[in-house]
Amino acid sequence: NLFAKNNMGRFFNFLFTTSLGAAGYLYYAGAFKSMNIHTTSLGYREAFYRPFQGSFEKDIYPAFHAVMKDMKQLEEKQKSDKIENVNSFGIYYDNPDDLKDRAKCRADIGFTFNNKGLDDAAREELKKSYEEKGYQYTTFKTTDALHENFAIKYPMWVSFWIASYKWYPAAKKRLFENGTLAKLSKGVEYGFIEVYENGNIEFYGPLEHFEDFHLTKFPTPERK
Repeated sequence: NLFAKNNMGRFFNFLFTTSLGAAGYLYYAGAFKSMNIHTTSLGYREAFYRPFQGSFEKDIYPAFHAVMKDMKQLEEKQKSDKIENVNSFGIYYDNPDDLKDRAKCRADIGFTFNNKGLDDAAREELKKSYEEKGYQYTTFKTTDALHENFAIKYPMWVSFWIASYKWYPAAKKRLFENGTLAKLSKGVEYGFIEVYENGNIEFYGPLEHFEDFHLTKFPTPERK
């Protein structure tokens, strides 16, 4: 009857509009972005970091929220032209799907910077203030690395999920094929770096200096 036909028409119109909207959002979020993994140079930087172990789905975002609050001290110094290139970052060691317990994923999270005008005394004072908050200090050498970036869109968790889904399998395949993973020294695990900079996730897969990017002290979780 006419009523049924009208309802069916509305249903298909709703379905079409919803599908079109979903496809548009996925395009906006980068789901259809073609991968362009290439070799670049990850420049020298200093860093403060905290070790993390927990669920990437549930625990990593609250941990990063605390890091972002603590990063404000460095951002204030950046305004005074004493340091530059302040960005949050993470080094990730585990794929949750590979672990028996997804709450055992390991990472190191914190922020990087480059010294521009701090003298030795000011740098030591800065290090002490962050060590009192539970951070550790390290430096990263200039390193050849695989690289790709993704724009962070809102809601942010969708962007991070899509970007990770596209980057990690492709990067691991490239590292396996070029023999990089076979170069790891005994006791050194491979760490992928993510730097959150200018509204982008900058993904890096180091091709050298692997020890610099193996900071975690947590033991390797049990695999499936």
